Amino acid sequence: MDIFNNKGTPVIAMAQGTVVGTRYEDRTKCGKKVEVAYKASDGTKYVMRYCHLDSVLVSKGDVVEQCQKIGTMGNTGNAKGGANHLHFEIHPNGGAPVSPVPVLEKMAGAQKNRVQCGVVYATAQEARAAQATKTRVA
Repeated sequence: MDIFNNKGTPVIAMAQGTVVGTRYEDRTKCGKKVEVAYKASDGTKYVMRYCHLDSVLVSKGDVVEQCQKIGTMGNTGNAKGGANHLHFEIHPNGGAPVSPVPVLEKMAGAQKNRVQCGVVYATAQEARAAQATKTRVA
């Protein structure tokens, strides 16, 4: 999922977890990235990958809290020269990436007002529409 905004926009951890990777990949990849391991209440393990960051504010082994700032949005890696954005992936149980929307909805549970970390999150339908038109989701 690509979320577009201005360079330097804070990127926050979607859940409490442990940073399992921070690195810079070459131009054909993710650029500056952070990977956070998270275990859901049902026992499913996820790795959340935050790509194309301008800056990384955490280190491997750090425990991050939900809503903690872990980096800033940019256009590194294969996005160099393109629009500033966050490429966000969720990998369940060490496998291939899946659509983040159902996982994030599950994590949010029954939050009726969709406000978390001081940000109003889009519904799945709004997120899909924004993804299709590459608009900002805030």
